[in-house]
Amino acid sequence: MMSLAAIAAVWPEFSDSKEWMGYAVDRALEELERQVYPDGAHKELANHYQWIAGSSFQRLYRILVGSGANDSLDQMKPRMEKLWDYYARVTRPDGTGPLNNDSDLEPNASQLLSLAEFYGRTLFIPGHLGLAEGGVEFDTQDPRAQHALETFAGSVPGISPVAFDLQGYANNRVMFNALISRLNEAIVGELTLDQAYERMVDDVAKQIAEQERQ
Repeated sequence: MMSLAAIAAVWPEFSDSKEWMGYAVDRALEELERQVYPDGAHKELANHYQWIAGSSFQRLYRILVGSGANDSLDQMKPRMEKLWDYYARVTRPDGTGPLNNDSDLEPNASQLLSLAEFYGRTLFIPGHLGLAEGGVEFDTQDPRAQHALETFAGSVPGISPVAFDLQGYANNRVMFNALISRLNEAIVGELTLDQAYERMVDDVAKQIAEQERQ
């Protein structure tokens, strides 16, 4: 799909270029849906595969940025943010990634630092502490957007260590799913915040009990 997208980007004058690009993006989105969990983890659950898969999708994303395919970028951007933020948040204090499943010892921190320019150009909020502390130069002429992005990025170093520990918790997806569903119900007014919290606790307890029975 990367090759097809590249051909469409380099030769937009071809009559089928728009169709080629659309096909490549549709297949990539299908693969992102199939391969990547909602929290950004690749389904291999191996740090090495997280980098390999992320880099593959990243190459397509760069092609879309270069070709100005804004509609496709809007579709891919939230998923790419999740994918790289997950990679950042499982990084250990020494800058390497965890040796989970079929993993090599990846230099997560240095790999992510190489994405700093990309984060700035595409207006991503970095989940990586080194990127956040070093500052990202966001490429926008809108002072309100600039202020908002710098504020969000500046808050990353203040994230609780509990959030880091949660990435390695075996039942973290149970908690993520309960949080997403119940908090959404509170946001749209179906539950109060207290009710949502009570149901989150109940959901998590039931799901963990169910997993222990299997």
